[in-house]
Amino acid sequence: MRMAPNWDTQLITMMRDFPSDKPSMTGQYLSYNLSDGVDVYFGDGEHVTVTLAVEFADAGWVHHPAEIRTDQTEVPRPTRIWSRMFAFTLGQWNVGVRQDPEHLYTGEELALTICSFTWGYDLFTPSSVVARHRNHTERHAKYIYDGAAHKAERRRCKALQRLRLVHVGDPDRILEPYSTGPLRCESEFGTWSGLD
Repeated sequence: MRMAPNWDTQLITMMRDFPSDKPSMTGQYLSYNLSDGVDVYFGDGEHVTVTLAVEFADAGWVHHPAEIRTDQTEVPRPTRIWSRMFAFTLGQWNVGVRQDPEHLYTGEELALTICSFTWGYDLFTPSSVVARHRNHTERHAKYIYDGAAHKAERRRCKALQRLRLVHVGDPDRILEPYSTGPLRCESEFGTWSGLD
């Protein structure tokens, strides 16, 4: 991750200017590669990316690529998907919205989106480029694939079961302390986001 000069001040200003008691800035950012020890940047650095919710996978997670937007805005724009690529919010988010250790990589961004929303957070994409995300030229190993294939598949199935509980609001609170919040219900998220 490469941060723009004064990134923190920019984000704090955006958060203060946006009409939300619990703003959460999140998004996928322009990328860069490291080539012979030199950063090689993509894009012009002025246009922000916006995360798109393209389609629901049969397993319950949302395919969510990003596109560069040339229609600049002065204020952050709402987004429907929380991104692990970049997030900046109030520190109290870490207390209420917790990353489920059993839910790695497969749909965890949608789970965190729904949980953030139900805890009262409003999701926005920053109005200027404040960070860049490094590409890796070779696919790197991920923890979820460690061990035998049947163990990795078991972890993936467990993660998807837990995601399905988040989709319905975890009525029996099985996922505590990684469950949905008490301030909004998951059906409100479906209505607000159009992701039902």
